[in-house]
Amino acid sequence: MPKTPLSSFGLSSLIALLAGALLPLAFAPFNFFFIAFFSPAVLALLWQHTRPNTAAWRGFCFGVGLFGTGASWIFVSIHQFSHTPFAMALLITFLFIIILAGFIALQGWVYAKLITKHTYLITLLAFPSIWVLFEGLRSWLFTGFPWLFLGYSQIDTYLGGFAPVLGVYGVSWCCAATGVLLLSIYLYPKRVKLTGLMLITLWGSAYAIKTIQWTQASGDPISVALLQGNIDQNLKWNASTREFILQRYEMLMAQTQQAELIIWPEAAFPIPLPQSHALLQQLSHKLQSNDQAALIGLPVQTQQGQFLNSIVALGTDAYGVYYKRHLVPFGEFVPLEAQIRGLVGFFDLPMSHGVSGPYIQAPLHAGSLRVAPLICYEIVYPELARGSLHDANILLTVSNDTWFGRSIGPHQHFEMARMRALELGRFLIRSTNNGISAIVDHQGKVVAQVPQFIATTLIANVYATEGYTPLYFLSHYFMLILSSLLLVAALLLQLGKFPRKKTV
Repeated sequence: MPKTPLSSFGLSSLIALLAGALLPLAFAPFNFFFIAFFSPAVLALLWQHTRPNTAAWRGFCFGVGLFGTGASWIFVSIHQFSHTPFAMALLITFLFIIILAGFIALQGWVYAKLITKHTYLITLLAFPSIWVLFEGLRSWLFTGFPWLFLGYSQIDTYLGGFAPVLGVYGVSWCCAATGVLLLSIYLYPKRVKLTGLMLITLWGSAYAIKTIQWTQASGDPISVALLQGNIDQNLKWNASTREFILQRYEMLMAQTQQAELIIWPEAAFPIPLPQSHALLQQLSHKLQSNDQAALIGLPVQTQQGQFLNSIVALGTDAYGVYYKRHLVPFGEFVPLEAQIRGLVGFFDLPMSHGVSGPYIQAPLHAGSLRVAPLICYEIVYPELARGSLHDANILLTVSNDTWFGRSIGPHQHFEMARMRALELGRFLIRSTNNGISAIVDHQGKVVAQVPQFIATTLIANVYATEGYTPLYFLSHYFMLILSSLLLVAALLLQLGKFPRKKTV
């Protein structure tokens, strides 16, 4: 019989809380990737031979630890930049963490309800599959919060080799499976040879796949300049500071004579269209005289007073407009607006009257580049990014991570952006107001990067990319479907539907 986990209520709750609180150390900026194996393994142990309600409570404790540390930056956004009183900001952050922890609680309840017979193979099939299915649920329900997926922690390990084939969900599955196999050394010591063989097979396959070049850089290098304005968030939408902001970007533009393409961050231009039409025309003429193109983040105001978060192409051989499709709740639109707007400052942010653009939009064009644009939060949605690719040969994300302050948020955000480059096999341009601004190649490696919290210009080369990764054709839904089938297989094993000589 396998050993059972500690059953003490207080001790098991504390272990679950600590295991969750340590998991964010697996992600940027800490990058202790191996914790992403051990934390889920501890949770799998705590879910063994437990009732659904007990598993739900332990999952809840794990979730409070995970999101209480890993998503702590939400407090910075609420308190520091929306001027919400400390106590109210703390309450909103607490409720946010409780809701997210509820996903892990439900995951534990489902796992304990479905899996009542814990064998070597059943646990190996069921635990990673349920984990991935709940990551998928969390990326969709309530507009989604696809943050801290296990797979992101492995972007620089061999397991990252699965990303262009199975996406971040596939890497998460392999990560959780690695944790279960390591746990099996403790639970099933007589099967240590089989466990070792499975670990070697899993990681060896990942290494072999990682050596495959799914896409290829093509054509001549294109010089790109990223403008990092480092504008204080409290000044951004103040009409009296518009001239200052424009002068800051004019200074940065003066450093870009050698660049063919210039990228402004999200909503960097301080005057929305159509009010800024004349200024943008002047800028376009100047770009054309220098044989340059630019992609500029700015808001577009509708006749009804609402805003579209947008990117506009200007200059030589540049055309197209992109409108952000997936808006940030409370930051760009307010759910239940009639009931809660005006209650606290967080519900009345300057750009919270937003509307979303159409789901299907053409790439932006800048010379030979066909650009798949994503604004800020959109880059963390795996399937949204894949669906944006179309015939684009490069990825672009512009952001304003000033909202995160000096927290770990920008590092986590950048790590997720890197995963999109690896999944889709495209160079990624990432321009932000105060960092992290960088160029990432088609294998997810950072080519060039500038420090945070300074006004500067990053100039580096990018390449258009030819070909597609398998993920582009399979989609992220493939791994969710596969996880469902593996879970069904575990349930059939549990019911004894598969013939076998002995229990495994």
